[in-house]
Amino acid sequence: MDEPIRAAAELTVPAGFEGATKREKGKALPIVKARLKVAGFDKTIEVTDDMSEATFTVSLKKGACDVHAQFIGDDGKAYGAYFLYVKREGQRKQQ
Repeated sequence: MDEPIRAAAELTVPAGFEGATKREKGKALPIVKARLKVAGFDKTIEVTDDMSEATFTVSLKKGACDVHAQFIGDDGKAYGAYFLYVKREGQRKQQ
């Protein structure tokens, strides 16, 4: 799905227990910021109407770490991010 972050998604909703489904529009959230916290990195960026993703560039050291990604609404309410993609950039150093 390549929709703006603030867009209402199309949903497939089960209709009772008969197995029939219906399509309906989801609820758009009033997202104004995106935040990423990982390994000492903590940054918040503004979200605009046309953004379909929030991108952060972080240098990480080898090893495990906790990741906290969220969207923040215009009322200050925090929403967990449903997806997080991580991409390695550059070459790994030989040991």
